[in-house]
Amino acid sequence: MKVILTALMLAIGVASSTANQHVSRKFYKLDKLDPSGILKDLKINQNKLKTGSSTDLPGTTQYFTWSDTVWTKESTITTVCNTAGNPISELWDQVILNDRKFFYSYNQDDLTTELLCRTLDHGVWKDSTRERWEFNSQKDQTLYVNEYFEQGAWAINDGVRSEFEYSGNLLIKEIYSKYNIDSKEWDMNERYTYSYNNGILLSETIEVYTNGVWVLNARFTDFTGTQGRVDSSYVEIWSGAAWEKAAKEEFSYIGDFGMEILMYEYDTVGREYVKTDRWYQDYNDQGNLKFFSWEIWSDTAWMMMVGMRTAETLENQRVILRITEAYYFDWMTGLGGAWENYTREEFSDFLKLGTDPLLTPSPGITCYPNPAGSQTTVSFTLPNTGNFVLAVFSLNGQKVLEQSISPGSSQFEYQLNLDKVPVGSYVLVATEPNSNVLGTIRIIKTSL
Repeated sequence: MKVILTALMLAIGVASSTANQHVSRKFYKLDKLDPSGILKDLKINQNKLKTGSSTDLPGTTQYFTWSDTVWTKESTITTVCNTAGNPISELWDQVILNDRKFFYSYNQDDLTTELLCRTLDHGVWKDSTRERWEFNSQKDQTLYVNEYFEQGAWAINDGVRSEFEYSGNLLIKEIYSKYNIDSKEWDMNERYTYSYNNGILLSETIEVYTNGVWVLNARFTDFTGTQGRVDSSYVEIWSGAAWEKAAKEEFSYIGDFGMEILMYEYDTVGREYVKTDRWYQDYNDQGNLKFFSWEIWSDTAWMMMVGMRTAETLENQRVILRITEAYYFDWMTGLGGAWENYTREEFSDFLKLGTDPLLTPSPGITCYPNPAGSQTTVSFTLPNTGNFVLAVFSLNGQKVLEQSISPGSSQFEYQLNLDKVPVGSYVLVATEPNSNVLGTIRIIKTSL
């Protein structure tokens, strides 16, 4: 059941993906629907779900899963955010599995560029996995890689590389390459060509790279309504000699993010579009997903295959509790067909954006001079003489400097070299190996 529900959770990104229609279609399968393949960005969406007001974020999350009849605690997640509300780090105190730490980096546009995971192994934090992203000046993603740390080096486990071509501000062509872990090379995979009418996306043509040449595969033709949203889209496949009708999508919208998509296949015998699937997604007043379903048409009625719904408890306009239920029905075996508890999240230790403790000086820690030039002296009293780390973060959460320290004394004073740090405002953070924060202070770099 849990594996199936994981596929369900991966399917929830339908509305957000379809906001840019060509994004969702990279995972579109003409022969069958595969929720885990079509829509695979739920985890990203979940990380951005609001858990409070527009300015409050939780510092602690207690995470539970449902085990037959009781909630079983899996982890306590401690999160540190920057002033933009993006996480800088997360400590996952796991009940059964090894503890993990996550570190986030961002570019100047607040787009995530790295997510590093370290795992506690016999008392030692070790690099485990990481994800990396790169973007062009139009903020389109040019690279994604998933890597694992092995024998002292990072190795790519999965990756996608993208090339873009524009006409003015309009995207007219994308080429996607996938990383081949056997040959350790990038293999061209798909090419998307877009056409527009008065700046509105009209159609997109998909080609696949086969035996050294691009081969036509599918074509989407969109019809846009008065609100600038796609009302319907027709899908054709290339027969080798001509375009043939294959499918149709009809879109209706609920507020800013909610959406219903009706999907049809073209019946070549009856020469008509026959409905097959329906996707539905709606959000609550906090902007969080409250209901999702995927249904299939069974001659006379819709039958729900997978679904998810959430119930939230608010206190002072903050979400302090979220319970998620999931639904799954196996058409082949007849198993499932009922809503079941899935996850429980309890939020606490809320922080108001703009007053994050990382930007509030800890008692006793000083830096001088501050503003600083090529170096500054960091001074404070340590709780013990053990090793710790000094790290400098930009205000958007990007780590620009890290230095491991072996003080040898509880009275600490250290000259920190800032030669390679650009001019600007930063946050200096001192942490112990167990990730406990020893001190923070804001520093300003004024010259080289």
